[in-house]
Amino acid sequence: MKYVYSVVRFTPDPARGEFINIGAIVGSDETQEWQVRQVSNLRRAVAIDEKKSLYAATSFLVSVERSIEEFERAFDRSLFPRPSSISESWLAEHHRDLRNIVQVSEPFPVLAGSIDDAMDTVFSQCIVDPAHRTFRFRKRNEAIAALRRAYFAATISPESVLERIELSAGDTTERIDFAIRNGDVVQLSHAWSFQIPDQDFLAEEVKAWGWTLRKLRDDGADLVASDGTAMRVSDDVELSVVYIPPKEGQTSRAFDEARSVFAEIGVDASSLEEDGATKTASIAKDLLRPH
Repeated sequence: MKYVYSVVRFTPDPARGEFINIGAIVGSDETQEWQVRQVSNLRRAVAIDEKKSLYAATSFLVSVERSIEEFERAFDRSLFPRPSSISESWLAEHHRDLRNIVQVSEPFPVLAGSIDDAMDTVFSQCIVDPAHRTFRFRKRNEAIAALRRAYFAATISPESVLERIELSAGDTTERIDFAIRNGDVVQLSHAWSFQIPDQDFLAEEVKAWGWTLRKLRDDGADLVASDGTAMRVSDDVELSVVYIPPKEGQTSRAFDEARSVFAEIGVDASSLEEDGATKTASIAKDLLRPH
């Protein structure tokens, strides 16, 4: 997977040109994953901070982290359009605009199996004091990106693929990642990760999602896509889920809840590790064929 990264530099005296790399920003437009990391020890930066301006640099990292959190909350829960825009262009703008105490290096590509691996690579090659991550988990963005690639690989027309759907059934509204259409909606697909730390919150999200899909099974639903497309969805539409399973040895109340929901409403659920994205795209391709 290709990510881009920029190193964040603390430059207490830009005229002198001396700087310390204090963090990095890594992300991808394709997976819509973004991450910021600060060095675990700022001793080297403090040593050159004669004007006591390090706070401005660390505050910048905090503001980036908050922006990424807002972006992810919007991605997972809120209606569109998103309230903030985190992208490769956004990172390039920081590189162009920040030329004082805080500087951001030009974005550069890095190949890695995951965003965590990409950040580890950046820290090992560009930053002296690597931070230690005590718990890593894979986010559902990875499964969403895999689904997007699988639909493309299955040669499904982009006009048939709607992303970021608002699905309204009865008095409930829920966000669905993809709808596949050929005039009618033939498949709804969604991604989950059961590795996130807050299992109680995830279990509640799964239950809310399941409640809306149960109502769909009863009476059908209406959808609105991010491009404004509005369509009716029949109660017998194909429902598919691609999920990232819990880590080995991880207890996941949310995963137990989800499996019960999937079985009850007739969801074809498959693991990303078992090529679930390709399977889901193959089902969609078959449903799009004239019968």
